[in-house]
Amino acid sequence: MLLLPFCKSKNQISHLSSIDQLDQYRQDVVFDQALSCSDALSYIPDDNLYQKQVRVNIQFMNSEDSLYGFNEEKGRWYMKFLIHNANKRLRENKKMNLPEGNDTPCLKPKYQYVITSMDEDDGYFWNYDDELSYFVNKGRNRNNYDKEVIEKYETGGDSIINIFVMPHHKDSLNSKSYKTHGTGIALGNSLKIAGLVEDKEKPWAYATLLNHEIGHIFGLRHTWRYNDGCDDTPRNPNCWQESKGREGCEGPISNNLMDYNNSQMAISPCQLGIVHKSLTMKKSKYRKYVKEDWCNLDTSHTISISEHVDWFGERDVTSHIHVRAGGMLTVHCRLSIPPGGEIIVHPGGVLRINESALIHNDCDLTWKGIRLVSEGKQDGELIISQSAVIEDISQI
Repeated sequence: MLLLPFCKSKNQISHLSSIDQLDQYRQDVVFDQALSCSDALSYIPDDNLYQKQVRVNIQFMNSEDSLYGFNEEKGRWYMKFLIHNANKRLRENKKMNLPEGNDTPCLKPKYQYVITSMDEDDGYFWNYDDELSYFVNKGRNRNNYDKEVIEKYETGGDSIINIFVMPHHKDSLNSKSYKTHGTGIALGNSLKIAGLVEDKEKPWAYATLLNHEIGHIFGLRHTWRYNDGCDDTPRNPNCWQESKGREGCEGPISNNLMDYNNSQMAISPCQLGIVHKSLTMKKSKYRKYVKEDWCNLDTSHTISISEHVDWFGERDVTSHIHVRAGGMLTVHCRLSIPPGGEIIVHPGGVLRINESALIHNDCDLTWKGIRLVSEGKQDGELIISQSAVIEDISQI
């Protein structure tokens, strides 16, 4: 493909910072597109994806006499430890055990939780309520699906995931035959977890429970029973551990986060694609729970493209983009450039902008545009499809 003529002299930099300048690079071309902007596989994280921060806060529930929940000192320590450990386990994503002998890639998940405050609070809340504090997941008073406690005590629910830490019911605890256990449920943009209060010394033991329930919030489903939408998460007998006494549990068992097993430390590429689709697509209701780091230019690093790369799916970047010699970057969907950021195409590099692409700044601010660098007879090349949209560039 040839670009429309644009004269450049040796060692010249052409800074395209107006729509009129960019228009001359438009061509009536269609690029190959294997994935769509709404396909979860388009959002599988790569090395150029920055780590997203998901806002959470902690809602501690207790009885009105404060005897059945955490006190403030213990509660803060416990949940800081638990969130830290949950983030660590995400970062340590393990290789999938199933199917046996698989070559499923083990990728960096690229998302973490950050406890987030509002106004003068610190992200920790203490609620005392004899009617709504308890978690009951069995019997006629079962309330695990009930949202009343969320509706009453949720804080910042339009942009923060509320984690409700609830004790098991006091009547159950008073029964000698009742065994406390870790359990949880995701309900819209919040979740309830129980068992922590009764196991005050082991916050690490509930880290994968938290990751599992937040996985549900972002669209992940159990893998053992139904089709969860991923080809790399095989159905399985849902074994807690290897056992010779249960059919299907004799050999390797699932270690996937969304199964009930004694590991829950593996997240497949497709599952990560589902999560990042929820965190990235403009129309996703869960994008608002991500800290808007894409609104700050990070000058400590750059994205460097030195081979042929297709960016399928929507994407936010936090730094300048350099397309180096021998590199070709094709943008297929929405791409947000940080305020003051730019795309630099070096001699021998190619930037292609597909007909379905939108390049903009998703912070109601501006970015600097595209720089084409020339050196001798080599130019940085730019090809834009006729229907691609480029917005929010500053006029220099």
